[in-house]
Amino acid sequence: MKKSLLLASLLMLSSTVLLANDAKKWFIGGEFGGMDIGAEKESGSLTEKEISKNTQATYEAIKFGKYHNNGRFYGFYGHQNTKDDITSDMFGAGFDYIFKDFGEIMPFVGLQASYVKSKIDNTDLKTLGIDSLSGINLGINTGMIFPVMDSVEIEVGLRLLELELQNSVTKGTTQHEIELDGGTQYYLGVNYKF
Repeated sequence: MKKSLLLASLLMLSSTVLLANDAKKWFIGGEFGGMDIGAEKESGSLTEKEISKNTQATYEAIKFGKYHNNGRFYGFYGHQNTKDDITSDMFGAGFDYIFKDFGEIMPFVGLQASYVKSKIDNTDLKTLGIDSLSGINLGINTGMIFPVMDSVEIEVGLRLLELELQNSVTKGTTQHEIELDGGTQYYLGVNYKF
């Protein structure tokens, strides 16, 4: 009994020391920004008729992570607001390498991977059954972190996305295909460290 009590006390003491060393390493943050996505719609038999356009929308994201040495790991959820009848949700993880030798302003570069699910509100596509797209998104990002207070920082960034979401169906001799491909995000974020 005494050994168990002593062991429990030592474990509690060591976890307190570990948490004290972890001060201000965790963070929660939010991003708000713009997003450009390429969209293509193809319909036709042997001769293809193609419609291409760029969709520009706003998005917001929330992220939760931990700083570690010269970097940070985080998970996130993002939502692209409806624009041109397209809306998307993203769940993923990322890592940013932070260059801390620049004084108060800290530039960073990073990688991100996520699962994306998009919905297109279009009667024709819904009738064909190709109004939903999902897949993997990979991105590289860069930006700067500006500490405002001990626990609060502002972040600006640019993210290049590589995604290829597509869905297709053949009706008779006609193939219909919808595709969302690469995009760009630019954002302003606020992080709270604890």
